[in-house]
Amino acid sequence: MDSKRSSLPIYFLNTTWIVYAKTEKAITARQLIIYDTSDTSNENIAEYILNDKEVDDYIGKVRLDKTENYLVFNLNTKEDGHKYLHIKLKKGIGTKPELMLGQMNYIDHENELWTLNIIALKQTTQKIEIGIFNFESNHVPSTIKDYLLKSKKTSLTIPKETIIDFKKLYLYIQKNYFE
Repeated sequence: MDSKRSSLPIYFLNTTWIVYAKTEKAITARQLIIYDTSDTSNENIAEYILNDKEVDDYIGKVRLDKTENYLVFNLNTKEDGHKYLHIKLKKGIGTKPELMLGQMNYIDHENELWTLNIIALKQTTQKIEIGIFNFESNHVPSTIKDYLLKSKKTSLTIPKETIIDFKKLYLYIQKNYFE
């Protein structure tokens, strides 16, 4: 449909974000694409690409929450639509973030419910490798790795402060993990 009817700020349209998450065994880096197209409910189409032959990619909708502080994604597997993925990213009101903190929850192939703290990094012209990386990998930016590895294992909250760039993320890590 017409992008002018989108509920999202233009800054987010036709963008690709790399979503980093820590699992029990590794750090994953996946693509999250927000398209310029919207449906009759003015929600934009989004796609979460796993780049994994054993697992389906996801497609669905993204919108702003009522406060306009969060991007909210509701996605289903492309092939059968029977698996769900929900992502909430704190973007801040009136900001143009280069990264966003948030949470992702899904039910895995063993029917377990997972909620993970995530960081979405806006992909610019620089190519960012996606995949599954061990904790020592150099493919994950060190500041992102620090945040994911030093977060409490059971933590299901993100900072109250809106963090939209590496400097603020670095300062948050220094204040909350090294004092």
